[in-house]
Amino acid sequence: EALGEPTCAYLTDTYLQIGDWRVGAYDASHLSVSHRLGQTSMIYRTTGTIHRGPRTDFNTWTLPEGEVLLGSNEGCGSSSLFA
Repeated sequence: EALGEPTCAYLTDTYLQIGDWRVGAYDASHLSVSHRLGQTSMIYRTTGTIHRGPRTDFNTWTLPEGEVLLGSNEGCGSSSLFA
């Protein structure tokens, strides 16, 4: 059975969004994994250190919306991706 078109899974020049999660370059020194509701679950630094969450800083949802390079941002505003 075909899975159909992707829903809310896309790549920009600064982050990858899959549903309510974003993995992205917060700045030149930090890669961050964040949830839409404001929590950052993990931060990876270029120095090799890892900083666990939950926390609210370094949240990739504060980054500007980027141009969709691959995938689709259709369905990202829906309350549930699995309804």
